[in-house]
Amino acid sequence: YTTFDKAYAVAEEGQTITVLNQVVITEDKTYDKAITVTGATAPNQMFRIQDGANVTVKNANITNNSHYVFVLGSKDKSTAGYLTIENGTYVGETTVASVTKGTLTINGGEFKISEKETYDYAYLINCYDPNYKNGTAKVEIKGGKFYNFNPENNKAEGAGTDFCAEGYTAVYDAEGYWEVVEA
Repeated sequence: YTTFDKAYAVAEEGQTITVLNQVVITEDKTYDKAITVTGATAPNQMFRIQDGANVTVKNANITNNSHYVFVLGSKDKSTAGYLTIENGTYVGETTVASVTKGTLTINGGEFKISEKETYDYAYLINCYDPNYKNGTAKVEIKGGKFYNFNPENNKAEGAGTDFCAEGYTAVYDAEGYWEVVEA
């Protein structure tokens, strides 16, 4: 298929789509099929959401073996992207989601870095530092499980970064996950 959306349109529950090139999303969309999406080694950023697009992802199992799964905001940082993750499993080689400009909202799901990667888990969820500081790159986490990454106290944007939404906290379990729950 020539585009991800064409492949997605015909994919049935349980099938796999392999992404060969970066998917740039510039309009509002909801992806809610229980499918698996894998990245070949080509796209450093599997999905780039920009131009004000508001995207919701549900039920997905997405793995990118080449750096990022999602990047929010245009490469030149001039336009924002908005992503809501409801549930699913997301594995990035270095980062699952990076917000250059826009807002990432996580309501549930499981997030980790691939087993083969030795990269620092501090950047599992990350923002472009200057835009995080000026408030144009935001993360709001209201649920989910994060392997070896504490959303309430991490160093992604400096020591003590708290990505948990107001009224939420992160609780550690014996398996190495931090789960975000209501406080």
